Formats: sequence, C-alpha cells, structure tokens
Amino acid sequence: MTLKLLYGTLLTLLAVSLPLMGEEAAKTPQPTPELTQQEKLVVTEIMTATIARELAITDPKKTMKNWMTSGAYAKWEKLTAPMFDGDNCPELSDFFSTSLIFVGLQNSETGIVAFYSPWSDTILLCKTDNTTKLQGVENFVFLPGSVFRKDKQAPDDCPQTIIPTKSSLSVALLDTYLRTKDVFLANFSTEKQIAANEFFRSPQEPENLDIIRRNIQTRGVLSLPLKESANLGNRKKLEQIVNALRTSNADEIRLKLKRNSDQKMLDAFLTTPAKLRQELQVFSFLQNKEKCLAALSHPNFTQFVVIISFAQNNTEDISFEFFIFNTAEEVIQAWKANASGGSK
Repeated sequence: MTLKLLYGTLLTLLAVSLPLMGEEAAKTPQPTPELTQQEKLVVTEIMTATIARELAITDPKKTMKNWMTSGAYAKWEKLTAPMFDGDNCPELSDFFSTSLIFVGLQNSETGIVAFYSPWSDTILLCKTDNTTKLQGVENFVFLPGSVFRKDKQAPDDCPQTIIPTKSSLSVALLDTYLRTKDVFLANFSTEKQIAANEFFRSPQEPENLDIIRRNIQTRGVLSLPLKESANLGNRKKLEQIVNALRTSNADEIRLKLKRNSDQKMLDAFLTTPAKLRQELQVFSFLQNKEKCLAALSHPNFTQFVVIISFAQNNTEDISFEFFIFNTAEEVIQAWKANASGGSK
C-alpha cells in the first residue's frame, strides 16, 4: 500500500500542477494510464478530500455537515462547537488552508484519508464510507501531531514548527512532517494495521482540542507584528521580497538573493510554474531583535515551501530556502551531506 499512497501523492501533484502550467501545457495530449479498482478508489478519495479541503477553508461547518454522515457530523459538532465558534471559524479555516492530504488504505467498503497541517502540527484522521459515491466521512479523530505520534513532551509545549527552538524552521517542518507521515503509513496502509490500532476506537479527549486551538491561535499571535505600525519597515521589506519572488524574472531574483541562498534550492524554485510563484502567501512569520523570518506557500499547493529571512538593519542580508514536503527525505539527506562536507 505504500506504493499506492505515493502514487496518490503523485496524482495530487499532477492534478494541482497542470492548471498552474498554463494553457499550452493543458493542450498537450496526456497518456491515460489504466487504473486498478483500488487505484480508482485512491484517486476518488484524493479528489473528494481536495474539494472538501477547499470548501472547508471558507466554510468548515457547512463542508463537514455535507461531507460527513449524520452520526459523524453530530460527533464533530459536539466536539468542535465549544472550542471553535461560528460557521466561518478562523482556527478551522487556518487548519484546512495549511493542510496536506495523506491517503491510506482504500477498499470497496472503507477508506482512510487525513488532513495534516505541519504549520500547527495538527491532524484530522477520517474513515470514509466507500460504498457511497461521495465517500462520506463516517468516523474521525482530531489530534495534535504530538499525540498522534506519541511524542514525549508536555501538553503545554509549543510545536517546533510554530516556534523552533532546537533547529531551523525548515528542519523542524521537514522532520515533523516525515515523522507524522511515517506514523500514518505504519497505522493505515493495511487492513491488519488499521485493525490493530486504537485511533478510531479511543474516545476523543477534549484537552486535545484545547491544544489544537492554542497552537493555531499562537500562529496568529506571531503574525501580529506584520500589522503593527511600529513594524512598518520590516513589513515593507517583506512585501518587497515577496513581490520580487512573485513577479520578477529569474535573473532579477538571482541577483536579489545571491548572497545567502542555496543555489540548488534557488534553481529548483525558479523552475516552478510562474503562476504558482505569483500566488505565494505568507504562512508563518517570526521576528526577534535581529532578524525576521517568513515562510511562504501556495494556498492550493501546500507541498511547496519558501522560507526567507532578513536582518532588520541590513537590506542586503536575505537568505532563501525552498523545498517540497514530498521530497523531505532527500532534502534532509542533502543538508546533512553539506553540513558534514560530503556530497550526494
């Protein structure tokens, strides 16, 4: 099933990338592979989850009501209503807008799909009814990533992907993503694994929702300096850098970022479709007395991540990182090789 999950991820990348590549790419005839029944279920699950994610960004309550069975939605409403107020809840919207999709086992009766946001380290596991055309959610569990992975940490500890204290933000994001994906694959790739784990049979603990809400709200608090008048200089500088990444040509971007950037990462970024770069948005913002750091991604293609940092007193001191979550293992291996002076 691991290969099928990776195959599903590839289909997701293609489904999102093709519209970004313009009309000419869309006109190019594409070969149609023959899919097995299970692969068709995987594709349908991905398409359904992708649509649900997009709708949930603007109206999570209505989306969950339409996608879930009546029993699952009653559980969802009872669990989330006390924690997340309103139909267009900003915390739930933030979760879905920053989430990636994992697809597990699919058969003719049931399927597993998950929404995981590395930015708040939160995962929503869903069990779907594959006997219906909609593949509606019949059960779910909403967990902090630390609980899902069974990390040994205090409940009040803020995820490293929100406030990195042990490594850079890029390392924290990639490491947390990989460990979460590994746990998902170890529990939801086969019927035997699903039967053995307790995720869907254990009661949903309200304190887990407290952790989720606190983590998402912390993300919002950290971005507040971008709105403060006292921080106008840093905000303008960030806007200039982001606008350059969105609209400048390759030579201009290279010139602006040449001093402190990994050239391989810069080359990879410049090969991405222009439309993707034009729609980059700030996903995370951190600031101290010396530096500002902003992480960017595409609202419909959260696999892509750009991280820029700059000194508050030096307009030329800009660093740049770019990676794709789906290639996290290769990125980490390359970084380790560079740090040790070796090569891959």
